[in-house]
Amino acid sequence: KSGLLPFTEGEIRDFEDYVFVWDIDNSAFLSEFTQSSHGFGEPLKEDIKRDNAERVRKTVVEALLSFKADSKDKTAGETTELLYDLLTEKLDVRNGMDRLCRRLENGVSENLSDEQVRIWELFARALDRLKDAVGNERMPLRRYYELLSLELSAIEFSEIPRYLDSVIITNTQRVRDPHYKAVFLIGCTEGSFPANPQSAGLFSDYELQTLFDNDLKITENPVDFVNLEIFMAYNCMSAASQRICLLGFD
Repeated sequence: KSGLLPFTEGEIRDFEDYVFVWDIDNSAFLSEFTQSSHGFGEPLKEDIKRDNAERVRKTVVEALLSFKADSKDKTAGETTELLYDLLTEKLDVRNGMDRLCRRLENGVSENLSDEQVRIWELFARALDRLKDAVGNERMPLRRYYELLSLELSAIEFSEIPRYLDSVIITNTQRVRDPHYKAVFLIGCTEGSFPANPQSAGLFSDYELQTLFDNDLKITENPVDFVNLEIFMAYNCMSAASQRICLLGFD
């Protein structure tokens, strides 16, 4: 119903109606739709609604079953390529995205169209990052799903302000415009903003710096972290053109 798959609204409606009438779920989707779309009774020889429902079922189920079989005993990198092929080729999501964007631009909002493109790009980048991180490791599909879900949950998506007098809620990393009329900084407490580097694991700051000096980068450089925190604090505090309010906590 998102409009990304190659089905018309009528076909999707017929599919939903057929599923509702026959209470289909789970493994029942693996079997061909052969019953009457009108409910109990003799199946019609020509049943357009049933045929539409079967086309939707067959297209999606066969693609998913093929992906499941092909991804068995594959590396994360190979599974990523299969997943991308599933979406772009077998389910034709790329063309579906183009159709959705054109519909939004013509009748709804060009901004919404741009957002759909950004979401797709963020998803593609998440696939690339997962492939780069664990691409050579073999794993079951369930484990791949868990890792991809973690990668997607880390995505931060912010909406472009549509009005000059809008209120923007963001974090320090996303402050770009140096001409906000008023800025409210929340959490301005010592050691929190700007944040102090925290030693993690078995290594002290001195030991971490020694490892960095020898090209052994196991975590973020403490010096770079401090410099970045100071820069972000300066960037936020200098962004206000008329008024700034610092809010801290006891």
